Amino acid sequence: MNKKASAVVFVLALLVSVVAGTQLVSVGKANPFFWYEEVPPDEYTKAPVTSVLSPANNTVFNEDKVYLSFNVDVGESETAAETVLFFVRYQADWQHDNMDYFYPESSPFFHEVNFTGIPEGNHSIQFQAIERGAYNNTHAFTIASSETIFFTIDTSPETKIPEFPSWMILPLTMAATLIAVVMKRRHQ
Repeated sequence: MNKKASAVVFVLALLVSVVAGTQLVSVGKANPFFWYEEVPPDEYTKAPVTSVLSPANNTVFNEDKVYLSFNVDVGESETAAETVLFFVRYQADWQHDNMDYFYPESSPFFHEVNFTGIPEGNHSIQFQAIERGAYNNTHAFTIASSETIFFTIDTSPETKIPEFPSWMILPLTMAATLIAVVMKRRHQ
């Protein structure tokens, strides 16, 4: 091969390389989470909202079972072009090594579960939700929220001790005195 043919092949190889490179860079930017600039959420964007339907906060249960029901919805935003519920998790304090994670496909996200065999005492369940979104076509944001509910398991039988109201002491003393006076007069 002569020098002229080698130079032509080299120039063609460079041109093909440049065209292929620009095309591959465009394909790489097709995923918006790789080229959006990450910014903090603005003041008009609210965090995801977790609503615990059951159990009610600070409830006392007389059995070792609790029905958990909750939903999570994206927070309101006046300025975001789009928002999506990205991640939801909850963890019960008595289940130290177990944490349930969800990647919701839609919002609101709803979940329910029956817990059994909960040990006696005070307990909590912590919830966390993460929302992702975008402002116009150049800025992405992430915003999170968390909530904790508390409840108590007390399966010991209740012993009722009747209370004697202290205000009854004076009327009873007066009645006893009156009866004693009447009885003494009748005896005389």
